[in-house]
Amino acid sequence: PPPLPADQQAAAHHAIPAPDPALLEDSPAGPLPRIAADGRQPRQAYARPFDRADTRPRIGLVVREAPEAALRRLPPTVALAYAAPPPPLLAQARARGMETLLALPANLDAAALDSSLGRFAGYVGVLAGRHAEAVQDALRARGLLYLDPGPGDGAPFQAWGRTADLTLEDAPTRGEVDRQLALLEQRARDTGSALGILPPSPSGFWLDRVAGWAATLPERGLVLAPVTAMIRRPASAQR
Repeated sequence: PPPLPADQQAAAHHAIPAPDPALLEDSPAGPLPRIAADGRQPRQAYARPFDRADTRPRIGLVVREAPEAALRRLPPTVALAYAAPPPPLLAQARARGMETLLALPANLDAAALDSSLGRFAGYVGVLAGRHAEAVQDALRARGLLYLDPGPGDGAPFQAWGRTADLTLEDAPTRGEVDRQLALLEQRARDTGSALGILPPSPSGFWLDRVAGWAATLPERGLVLAPVTAMIRRPASAQR
């Protein structure tokens, strides 16, 4: 893939901190994220820095179950979502400054949430299908953001986060990949921001197409932003 633009190169060394004991609580399911006694929240403590005064249309990308190659080929602004990643891969992601998310199973209820949240530590939030308000309440109480991969408008009702604008599908041709990325780009121009979810475990072909496209965003007046710079207030707090 082509080299990163100058603004992405300058930001490429913002490592994500290692899991902070103050942001964890012990449980039978493992260490669970929590809001620290001083008010710090995981969605903020493990976020990649971003200039929020940047007025360019923003595009955020999340890769589900990203292979190790994604850490090398994609810009560090891209977020990674895993159900249970190997610790060495998480360490590599943090070193590159890539935000991580916990991928939750579908139809998870609040009673079973802790068993999933303890799988690993140091993530900014979760990527999950449409879940009940009780689950969103629990995530918000732990200082986590909530991304819904099902395309839709607006923010989740109870939690900080947003729904995806486009869930990209695995495509065998360059033209189809480019068409989907163009749709995401147009959404960002039309509304000011767009969040795209890449297919699980994308191939090297996909990674190279996305990396090449992302490298040209600044010259077209857009910016690739971390997911923590894309979230919205809960819909319940906007009433």
